[in-house]
Amino acid sequence: MKRLGWSLAFFIGFLSLSQEILWVRVVTFAHQGVPHSFALVLAVFLFGVASGATAGKRLCGRWPLSADTAVGWCLLAGGVLDLLIPWWVSRVAGSEWLSVTMGVLIYVSAMLKAMAFPVAHHLGSDAGGSYLGRSVARSMP
Repeated sequence: MKRLGWSLAFFIGFLSLSQEILWVRVVTFAHQGVPHSFALVLAVFLFGVASGATAGKRLCGRWPLSADTAVGWCLLAGGVLDLLIPWWVSRVAGSEWLSVTMGVLIYVSAMLKAMAFPVAHHLGSDAGGSYLGRSVARSMP
């Protein structure tokens, strides 16, 4: 189970970082090279990651199914959203809603992926409770 937890965390982190780079490119292109595009994308993306990790922790505690199933549904929803992003951005291109739409899409996409991190930490650890984070940090392969 430890390998599954580490693999889940690695691939979700890799995909999130890749998507953040793509968002920086899209936002920079949409705003004609505005210098603060990177800062805007980073701020919204990090806020989405923090919100997603918090929501994932709550979701795993309250979901009537297992935590693995809950994360699977969140990742499936995130994948569907990621596939729809180019269509949504093209629909609002040139309108005054472009910035707002991109901000919401960045936030929701990051949030859905980050919901898997609490489960990945539980799968990659032997301990529970308040020692969970410490055990994950010390058991790195």
